[in-house]
Amino acid sequence: MASSLRHFSTNITTTQKVSISISISKAKSKLRTEHDPDKALAIYSSASSNDSSPVASRYAQDLTVRRLAKSHRFTDIESLIESRKSDPKIKQEPFLSSLIRSYGVAGMFDQAMKTYHQMDQLGVPSIFCLF
Repeated sequence: MASSLRHFSTNITTTQKVSISISISKAKSKLRTEHDPDKALAIYSSASSNDSSPVASRYAQDLTVRRLAKSHRFTDIESLIESRKSDPKIKQEPFLSSLIRSYGVAGMFDQAMKTYHQMDQLGVPSIFCLF
């Protein structure tokens, strides 16, 4: 029986987008030195927080929010944080408090309070006191 050989191509055209997931640790390292808000957002978006601690994820999120806030991109900050509210981890106090904290880091205090008052809607047990 003749064996067949397969040739695999690693060429990627410039019109193809490749989504590569990186660890939160790697994202934090890149975010510390990246000052372009678009690149910071791309780095944060490519980070996989599945196996990371809430503290590590919060730090990467804060770095991204700081970059966006420095460029006055508050709409992007709100989009980023609001999109995180659909994550199943929203019911965990550290996750929700990191969202509220990120709004505070950006100086978006009205949105921080709004998120705090949404705790019941988001399914966070009322026994948690964030502040």
